[in-house]
Amino acid sequence: MIRSLLILLGITILIAVGVGLVGDPGQASLVWLNYRIDTSAAAAICILGALALCAVSFWNLVLWLSRAPQRAERARADTRRRQGDEVMTRGFVAVAAGDGTEARRNAVKALDFSDNVLLVRVLSAMAAEASGDATATRAAYTAMLSV
Repeated sequence: MIRSLLILLGITILIAVGVGLVGDPGQASLVWLNYRIDTSAAAAICILGALALCAVSFWNLVLWLSRAPQRAERARADTRRRQGDEVMTRGFVAVAAGDGTEARRNAVKALDFSDNVLLVRVLSAMAAEASGDATATRAAYTAMLSV
């Protein structure tokens, strides 16, 4: 947007300077709905530049508003991924500390947040192993093989 504005401003300034250097600034006349507006060419160029600036600003606002749902969706996905990573980290820390119940709780939470199913299954298997549940450990390792 800034680049577009700078280009429009540069063109407007070049045209205004060019008209001013010629010596005869020229006349601009506009008739619209039975109204007649007479002005110099330089003033008309400045008015057109301001209108172009307003049009570009309005268009960028429309684009920004139309892209708001995608930005919100991306922000929600990033938050969810970050929460999943945090839960997985806490789960692996609990496994390393030998806290099987905390590791299992985090493994269950990780199923909701994380998209990395394989890593969640590894955490579930390690959590079951840390809690000393042989049947859950066997089931978790078997589930890892089925993916």
